[in-house]
Amino acid sequence: MMGFLALLVVIFFVFKNWFFGGLITAGDWSFFYPEQIVGYFNLPFSWETFRNAGLGGNSLLFQGVYFYNVPLGFLGKFFSYSTIERILWFFPIVLSGLLFPAILAGQLKLFPRKFFFLSSFIFFLNSYFLMIMGGGQLTVVLAYLLIPLTLAVFVSFWEKASAKKAIIFGLILALLVAWDFRIAYLGMGLLIFYSLFFYGQFLQNYKKIIIFLVMAGLIILGIHGFWLLPFLFNFENPAGSMSLAHTSSDAVNFFSFAKLENTLSLLHPNWPENIFGKSYFMKWEFLFIPILAFSSLLFVNKSKVTKQKSKVQVKIQNCEEKQTTFRSDSESVIIFFVILGLAGAFLAKGSNWPFGEIYLGLFNYLPGMVMFRDSTKFYTLVALSYSVLIPYSTWKIYEWLKFKKYIPSLFLLLVACCLLLLIKPAWSGELNGTFKPKIIPREYVDLKNFINDQPGFFRTFWIPQKQRFAFYSDNHPAIDGLYFFNLENASSVVDKLKTKEGERELFLSGVKYVILPYDSEEELFIKDRQYDSVTRVQLEKSLDKIISFRKVKTFEKSAVYETQNFTDRFWLENLTQEDGSIEWRMINPTQYLVTIKNFNKPVVLGFSENYDPQWKVKIDGKEIKSQKIYDRFNSFKIDENKNKNIIVEYSSQKYLSFGMAITVLTLLISAVTLIILSGQRNEKKD
Repeated sequence: MMGFLALLVVIFFVFKNWFFGGLITAGDWSFFYPEQIVGYFNLPFSWETFRNAGLGGNSLLFQGVYFYNVPLGFLGKFFSYSTIERILWFFPIVLSGLLFPAILAGQLKLFPRKFFFLSSFIFFLNSYFLMIMGGGQLTVVLAYLLIPLTLAVFVSFWEKASAKKAIIFGLILALLVAWDFRIAYLGMGLLIFYSLFFYGQFLQNYKKIIIFLVMAGLIILGIHGFWLLPFLFNFENPAGSMSLAHTSSDAVNFFSFAKLENTLSLLHPNWPENIFGKSYFMKWEFLFIPILAFSSLLFVNKSKVTKQKSKVQVKIQNCEEKQTTFRSDSESVIIFFVILGLAGAFLAKGSNWPFGEIYLGLFNYLPGMVMFRDSTKFYTLVALSYSVLIPYSTWKIYEWLKFKKYIPSLFLLLVACCLLLLIKPAWSGELNGTFKPKIIPREYVDLKNFINDQPGFFRTFWIPQKQRFAFYSDNHPAIDGLYFFNLENASSVVDKLKTKEGERELFLSGVKYVILPYDSEEELFIKDRQYDSVTRVQLEKSLDKIISFRKVKTFEKSAVYETQNFTDRFWLENLTQEDGSIEWRMINPTQYLVTIKNFNKPVVLGFSENYDPQWKVKIDGKEIKSQKIYDRFNSFKIDENKNKNIIVEYSSQKYLSFGMAITVLTLLISAVTLIILSGQRNEKKD
């Protein structure tokens, strides 16, 4: 108990800014205005207008976030964003990090409860977790924290099978898939490895385990049916849309920041500054972690249990605790976690020495490994391994030192202090990112109101990309300049805008305002990993010289330019206003009602969302498929020469509606079944 109380104090100092007011946003963790938040309280849509640099894109593979987007939209009716992010994300993260590793430790039964706090400390407060947390990768964080709970439920089922455990396991895995595919992939690999390692137990209970996996699999498929169904009906290999920057060996080499000594020591290569690409020399004090973890191998022989003892568990008496039940196969379990830690460390280093070609081979040929160009996700396995091995080693040494009074307690205190000193930048307030509160500059609130108050459709174009506090909506999407032109720096974007081709691209994309943002967080204009104010000044001078731009003088720190002309979301190709007119209304991001009036010849209807063959026009019971126009947008050839009301829709949405029914039904059946099974268990106890 004292260990957990001390851990709570450490957690408070590490995450102290989470427990008070103030906005938290950094790295990949975005900020949303109230006008944006309320829009999430809706049914999921298979097309989102802000994807693909602001030109819209298929959102099916991102629909797992729907499970927290709906609560976000609902809570947005009552609370500010800074309050919501604590309710939905930050406080649950603290509770999960504190409890889930301890739950796994309790399920494994390898060491006394007195040492459970070390499991939570190692898994929750290591440099890898603190870096991904500081970088705002919250979906990765949430998935990471579910891994020990996933394994705990899986192990529990092996010991005693039940339908209730199968349902709980399915719900946990469904949530894991929703948070992050990559961590879910690691989780499934972990469970397969556990099954193969303890194949003897698997063979003895294979029927129950197969039933268990089938039940869990059906729950996972059912809960994710709302996006899986449309995805399968319009299947496209996700890797097929990735560029070489995601799928090539060069990409793996570039992202292989960690070395073997880093991964074995559970030391993130960017610790503690967390600057992308800036790796540090090995901090040798972190070798304390693997030394203590692999010291567990010194005690495996002492943990052997004779065949005459129970095959599942053996009871021993501890003078400091009540009677405690331990596993009889603890030696095998320790070896399992040792192998897991070594394998995780080897994979987390990516293509670096030694035998980096093995990782490249797995990346190129093992299904699913293409998701891991950033190999540091395998730190998850190292952290899980050490969260078991270190408490076990500490306990064994603690018991060995009992020949001398007070020495065992001093040793335990020494271990805790060493672990605490390793993360000094965290509890001393040196870490940035999501560990520090932010203030929204008034400049961006005014800019949001300026954009949002204007009726009609238009896009904004941000150089080099959207700033953290940039506003966008379905009616006013924001374009990232770098990604739009596929260029590497802001200067190249401005040079592109000076050309006729660049001006035409803005016109066709419906851009009304070009924005050079005030870089309040100093994260956009970077040179040699440092903020460069000179670059921004030079860019503004260059934009001032573009004749087709008119500078809006409402803003002091952000340079906002209005373009001379831009297309609407829908337009009639090669027709003047005298030839015909067009009106349109958005029903939702996947469906529009378009009315074409006063034309007497075939027309081509242009649609300035990113081209996707699933966009179709419905007219008089017929469907017209989209054809690419201007190498970027959608177009539809309409031959009839009379006034028409046209429905433009994204065809995947109809399957999503059916899939949503499957999701809701699966959740209801799972909930009702759990309630019934829990009631039956309580009756048996009575």
